[in-house]
Amino acid sequence: MAANQQKLDDFAAEFKEAQASWRSAVMAGSGAAVAQTRVDDVLRRWRAFVNGLERQTEAAIAQDGVMTRLSELLTEAEEQRAVLARLQSEAGTRADQADSLNPKVRASPYTNIMWLQRTFRSSTRTAILIASVVFAVLAVAALGFLVWRVMSAGGELVRPGAMVGGAAATAKKVRFADGV
Repeated sequence: MAANQQKLDDFAAEFKEAQASWRSAVMAGSGAAVAQTRVDDVLRRWRAFVNGLERQTEAAIAQDGVMTRLSELLTEAEEQRAVLARLQSEAGTRADQADSLNPKVRASPYTNIMWLQRTFRSSTRTAILIASVVFAVLAVAALGFLVWRVMSAGGELVRPGAMVGGAAATAKKVRFADGV
């Protein structure tokens, strides 16, 4: 567009120069025919250029339907790209959601008796942790109670007379039964 405008400006400047030289030739009385030929040549080339521009414009107008269809296709392609991007984003999100719901995807420290990995939901893992802590506290309390009983009994775990049953108890029962 700018190149065409520049060319039109060049033709206008060349025409003014040819016209000025023709006037000078007419006033001088010699070479007017040569100067007029130059003016006619500039006008002929200028008209040819303008006619060429008109043909280009007509061709562009004729191709307006093609350009309109092309712009519609470009718009549709952009819309499809946006839909594709949205679907790819959703697919990634759905894959992440499926992975978070599938317990076999996440690693788990729990194994069964055959050393096969067992996976649990997070609420189950929390319950197992709480139960483990409770049993550990109970075990430490039982061990502390046992140590306290041993220390308070003078180092004996069980007093021999406190045993119920056995040979000594049976012997006492036999004596009472005989009347002794």
